[in-house]
Amino acid sequence: MKAVVVAKEEGQHAVKRLKENGALRGDRKIVKSNGHLVIPVFQKGALEAGFSISDVEDTPLRNEFCVPVDMIRSQCPIPEHLKHQLPGRWEMLGDLVVVDFPEELDPFIKSIAPVYADILKVSSVIRVKGVIDGEYRIPKTELVYGEKTETIHLENGISYAMDPTRVMFSSGNIDERIRMANLDAGGETVVDMFAGIGYFTLPLAKHAGARVLAYEKNPTAYGYLERNIALNGLESRVKSFLGDNRNAQEGVADRVVMGYMGGTGAFLEKALTLLRTGGVVHYHDGFFEDELWEVPLRFIEKAVKKIGGTYEIIEKRRVKSYAPRRYHVVLDFYCEKNA
Repeated sequence: MKAVVVAKEEGQHAVKRLKENGALRGDRKIVKSNGHLVIPVFQKGALEAGFSISDVEDTPLRNEFCVPVDMIRSQCPIPEHLKHQLPGRWEMLGDLVVVDFPEELDPFIKSIAPVYADILKVSSVIRVKGVIDGEYRIPKTELVYGEKTETIHLENGISYAMDPTRVMFSSGNIDERIRMANLDAGGETVVDMFAGIGYFTLPLAKHAGARVLAYEKNPTAYGYLERNIALNGLESRVKSFLGDNRNAQEGVADRVVMGYMGGTGAFLEKALTLLRTGGVVHYHDGFFEDELWEVPLRFIEKAVKKIGGTYEIIEKRRVKSYAPRRYHVVLDFYCEKNA
């Protein structure tokens, strides 16, 4: 049996990461052995999560254990030797599900997708076809079951209208959206430099009490942003702008959110000019593990030095792992600009 073996004190974190990657086997028990935990896993998902794999004796079976992936694997009409390839991880968005099916399952997608739809109780199944990239972060997906690709996703009391074949939405960032909702931002003006469909704009305006100036360059995402502002009754709290945030009005913000992945550091100097005399910046970006935290801190220091001022780090967080030893991180810092 394939397993991940970790020190007992690392067990909770390891199990969480394995679950997030669909790598945790639900049919066998996690057991203790010589001060370590032996965690039964699916090899592919565990390797993708950055763990080393050990071959161990089978751990005991769980009694009467049944989760959706077990039901899916039992009901999919495909050859037995391919059933371990059926994904045990997916993204539920409203009444849709987004699944990353491996190419080995290509000949069977039309018979597999209806099983996922039936067991997960969704109207449509959308397949991931590639990695999201490009300036507009347009998903590479296709509809493989059902008729519609648009939905309304409810999260933390907020409705997000979206089409996951046209705009991105990461359920893995839910902790950050909740964190923004829990800020005490009453009376603040917040500039959201990369608003998208309202990922952070909506919780800041609805729950944190902020007035938000939301900038979005992608016309499709901007259309959903406008729709979501109205859907949540936030017209009086959010003003949206279609265009490049580098043209945003400066000296207006108490707080700036930089919720973008990949090259966000290039926008730090602009973010600091958006602040009044001082304020908080939430700087999101992606880094290799060995770049943390030296590289993002260097980017911040360079930008602060360029505009003239001082800064203090409030918090550094790893939001999630999105590739082996690569992390989406956020650094919160306060910057006071020179008079």
